[in-house]
Amino acid sequence: MEKERIKLIHDSLHELRYFNQKMTTASQRLAQTVRTNVVGENEPLKCNASHADEIRVQVENLAFLTKLGSTRLDFIEYELNPDFFSESTPYEVDIYNKFFSAKSVLNTTSKKHKVKVKLNSDIARHPMVMAVSLIDILPFLLLDNAIKYSPNNSEVDVNFIAYSSSIEVTIVSTGPYVPPEEIKKLFLKGYRGKNAQLLDVQGKGIGLYFADKIVKLHDSSLKLESSSSTYSFNSVKYSEFKMTLSIPLASTEL
Repeated sequence: MEKERIKLIHDSLHELRYFNQKMTTASQRLAQTVRTNVVGENEPLKCNASHADEIRVQVENLAFLTKLGSTRLDFIEYELNPDFFSESTPYEVDIYNKFFSAKSVLNTTSKKHKVKVKLNSDIARHPMVMAVSLIDILPFLLLDNAIKYSPNNSEVDVNFIAYSSSIEVTIVSTGPYVPPEEIKKLFLKGYRGKNAQLLDVQGKGIGLYFADKIVKLHDSSLKLESSSSTYSFNSVKYSEFKMTLSIPLASTEL
């Protein structure tokens, strides 16, 4: 039990350092955007529309990353005490906006990996789901996983479909091929597929483990599929990889 706690703390620190690194980057970009030669003289900022947009984006990124850090700490509590959220009051959440925020925060990662993330939705008004605070980190975990394992110059397509009692989110990307016998193992803590291990991608094998825990906490489902139609690139087998998330709608939407 003590070894498991030490491993939990180690993995958690790894994730928190990752969020902190992104917060540092967002803070630096914000500081560059609002840099001025006049300080302490109540002089208003002079910026054009693009600078104003950049300021808004970085402020939103910082707010979201702060929330992700807090949510990650909540997950430590949940791991140590599975009943941690049993008394939490669920609130209405627009899952589309959660994915939009995660996409913005992961913009630097997307550019680094030369991967384009597209959110596709024809829904006029996105329905709400009931969730606790851990839901904030779920879109981040799923998109981060898709981006990291996608080859350069590829796309990650995120599609939203509303049904009478649920909303379905499919995340389609190109990733290292995962044979059928490995698919369910991807939800195991610390497990990484054999083809994924051949790539120069940092990972602890905990992203999908956390995602699975959060999904189950919300009586939802997360299905993973790796197409049997493969191709090889740099001696690594690739195929279409699809994650399908289904979340029940809030009762007010039924």
